[in-house]
Amino acid sequence: MERIAVIKDEDIGEISKNNKEPKIRIGARGIVVRFDGKIALFFEEKKGDYKLPGGGIEGDEMPEQTFAREVYEEVGCEVCEIKEIATIEEERSHADFKQISHVFVSKLKKDLEELHLTAKERVWGGNMRWVEPKEALELVEKSFNELKNLTDENLYHVKFMVMRDYKILDYALKNNIL
Repeated sequence: MERIAVIKDEDIGEISKNNKEPKIRIGARGIVVRFDGKIALFFEEKKGDYKLPGGGIEGDEMPEQTFAREVYEEVGCEVCEIKEIATIEEERSHADFKQISHVFVSKLKKDLEELHLTAKERVWGGNMRWVEPKEALELVEKSFNELKNLTDENLYHVKFMVMRDYKILDYALKNNIL
């Protein structure tokens, strides 16, 4: 499986620390394409960040199951034609943490029009938007520099997430995956 990128502290304007054994988390995330070609972006209004749907694997889930579950929760829809396109890694040395995400592209099967957000996502004003792929890339890029209402620690983590999703979208657009 192709790896899109390994995102390091320097990619978000920080200096990496030397860590020997970071905690590793496996995740799944990606792109949901609607019938009109628009894609799903998750937006947390109080932070000002745009992200692709996704999250960490729970229990004995397979990555594809995690992606479908996260899309159900954050986008409020069911997906089909789920295809893994790559992986992407984040090395967050300040948190002694490494995330490896399986990246998927899928098609909208059924819009349930109801989000199933966590309490944190509701507090941050989480909602979902359908946008053109190029607009999605622009919104994610713009949000990297306009994040707000975050502690330094939270800003650090959110910058990694936004950078990760920018690289995923950029990869998908450059490789005509959408």
